[in-house]
Amino acid sequence: MNTQEGDISAFWRKVSRTGVLPHKEQEEASPESADAMYNSAVKWLLEYARDKKKFDLVFKENVSYGFRRNMSGMRPIGIIVALAVVVFGVIGLAEYLHDLPSLLKEKGPHLGALTFSVLMLLWWIFGATTNWVRDAADAYARALLAVCEKNEPEVSTPE
Repeated sequence: MNTQEGDISAFWRKVSRTGVLPHKEQEEASPESADAMYNSAVKWLLEYARDKKKFDLVFKENVSYGFRRNMSGMRPIGIIVALAVVVFGVIGLAEYLHDLPSLLKEKGPHLGALTFSVLMLLWWIFGATTNWVRDAADAYARALLAVCEKNEPEVSTPE
C-alpha cells in the first residue's frame, strides 16, 4: 500500500461507520453511493480541520491554493493587460531606439517598467498554469489528510 492509500485509509477509518473503504467492485456497482460516502467524509474532515489556530498548516495551504486558483482565473486578463503595457511601452520608447545612451539616460525608469511588464507577461504565460494550481491543491490535500494521522478526532457514530 502506498502512502496516499495509507492516508486515505486512516482518514476513512476515522470518519466511516464501517471503517472500510468501498471496494472497486462496490464503486463500479454504485458510483453514486461511493461518491456520496466520499463527499460526506470530506465534508466532515473540512469542518473538523476548520480551526485556523489548531490546524495552521491546513489554513496556510488553503490560502495558497485559493490564491493560485484565483490567479489562474485572472490569467487571460493578466496576459492582455501585460501585453498591452508591453506594446504601449515599446511604442512610447520607439523614438529613442536609435539613440541607446539617450534612452538609458532619459527613459531609464520607463525602460525598467517595460522590463518588469515583459517579466510579468512571461509569468502570466508560463507561471500561472494549471500545474501551478495543482501543486497547491495537492499540498492542501496532503495537509488536510495529515490531520487524520496527527490527531485522533472523536468520531461519533450512531448506535
